[in-house]
Amino acid sequence: MKKVLPIAVLLAGGALSAEPASAARISISRAVQICEAAATVLQPTPKSARAERKETQVMDTSIAIYLRVQKIDDGVAKVLCQVDRETGVATLTPATLT
Repeated sequence: MKKVLPIAVLLAGGALSAEPASAARISISRAVQICEAAATVLQPTPKSARAERKETQVMDTSIAIYLRVQKIDDGVAKVLCQVDRETGVATLTPATLT
């Protein structure tokens, strides 16, 4: 999997956030939606991206969600998605498979 441009991910996460910064914090369900949508900017474009909800970690300022991304060649990659709870901005980083 190629590296993701952090700027593209931040822009995608910010554009996908429908709630203004002054609104209530981002919920876990909304964070999952933001992460799955942000994963579509990965190159090459994945077939699918699914959240592993059992590994979700909620903190005061962010939510960390692991995504299982199925690549075009049917390989699987694990990606860590962190969503800022105030702004709804997603940041994707590669993670190792366990």
